[in-house]
Amino acid sequence: MKSLNVFLLWAVFGIMHLFPSSAQAQATLYVVQHAGADGLSTLYTANPTSGATTMVGAIGFERCGAMDSDATGTLYAACERADGSNTPVLITIDPNTGAGTEIGPTGINGAIGDISFRGADGTLFAFDAFNDPQHTLFTLDTGTGAATLVGDTGLSADGGNGMTFDGADTLWHSARNGPDLNTLDQTSGVASFVTTLTMPAGLPPAARISAKDYNPVDGEIWGVLKEGQGADSPSDLVTVDTATGVVTLVAPTIQSLDALAWVVSQGTPRIVPALSPGGLVLLVGLFLLAALITQRRRLIRLR
Repeated sequence: MKSLNVFLLWAVFGIMHLFPSSAQAQATLYVVQHAGADGLSTLYTANPTSGATTMVGAIGFERCGAMDSDATGTLYAACERADGSNTPVLITIDPNTGAGTEIGPTGINGAIGDISFRGADGTLFAFDAFNDPQHTLFTLDTGTGAATLVGDTGLSADGGNGMTFDGADTLWHSARNGPDLNTLDQTSGVASFVTTLTMPAGLPPAARISAKDYNPVDGEIWGVLKEGQGADSPSDLVTVDTATGVVTLVAPTIQSLDALAWVVSQGTPRIVPALSPGGLVLLVGLFLLAALITQRRRLIRLR
């Protein structure tokens, strides 16, 4: 009887490890560096704890100042052709090599401040960094690159212009003036002031958040904070609390960053003691078998 109980304990332990819990989502932080208005762009991965970067490779396009990934993990970026024409285009980026592939011209005049995918339907939104006299919100066709006007934001001559959807599909925008935290109306483009951002201490007035992206794994909105006016300014990784407006410095990183995006993938399943439905069925079967064996032994003894 004792040996049977030991067997059952080992069986339970074994079944719980035969049916591991589901894979844990993992997120990789990608950033883009370019120097100057016509600087060629390079893709890096960034350590979200230390800010240290690892080069992935040359993108092959200029001024890639906006980047995001869709639900499948495909990286998109708004850049300019590196042929002297400064034509704004939408591209995809190979996260393994950094190589960019053009989808097509956006038709937007000037640089795009940031892009972000809406979670509900995968629509890609773009914030026009050029003011005429107002900044404008667009959507981009991921098949052709073509932009469709949403509307004027009501903001004029603002720097920074980091933009992202959060987990609830609220579209957040950061402007240097103030500095302000706004939401953007997804049907009209109109910006609504939420709060004044509380920036890390010691930064110059020109400091601004030039890129933002929501990380669904930790639930935080991350950003690239440029410490100065120029494109080649020192850069920091930060998080933005939309409830309080507090911008928290995570770590300094390489200068001249102007885009970031989290790419979420399913990691290797962690083997932890957790019963799946199949494991539960087997466990019940083992206990029934043990009960039958025990009952049979009792009947034999009675005889």
